[in-house]
Amino acid sequence: MAVTSQIQNDIFFSDVPEREYAANVSSEHVKRLGQFFTPFPIAHFMAKWIISNPQCKTILDPAVGLGVFFRAILKEADVPSYQLIGYDVDPQVLKKAKILFQGCEDCSIRLINRDYMFNDWNNRYDGIICNPPYQRFQNYKNRNEILAEF
Repeated sequence: MAVTSQIQNDIFFSDVPEREYAANVSSEHVKRLGQFFTPFPIAHFMAKWIISNPQCKTILDPAVGLGVFFRAILKEADVPSYQLIGYDVDPQVLKKAKILFQGCEDCSIRLINRDYMFNDWNNRYDGIICNPPYQRFQNYKNRNEILAEF
């Protein structure tokens, strides 16, 4: 494992953070934000795939949630080699994610409480890993502004 001993444990590299979070927020909250938490084995499979490309050093998750993809990358990767940037609109989930990553001093992880759809268009990333929010785009706030960007 490539992370510090403080976070090398079965909880960090599992679905436990997502299950605990989902059990403590309302189903309305989850539905309103289109939250779906990727199971750790799937995130781990995807993480191994993205880091198999040696050119992929700056990685974006535009809907980071509790950082399951970043946790999976940390399980496999040489931590200082990567810059991990995650966006999420839910301040509650990001607060929990920041707590999860506190023990990773060598990690370059930025967690940003904003909607990626309205930010960061000028930055470039070597890779994107995500499970996007499950919302109908027709119901997305500011839909016309987003479409105008394309």
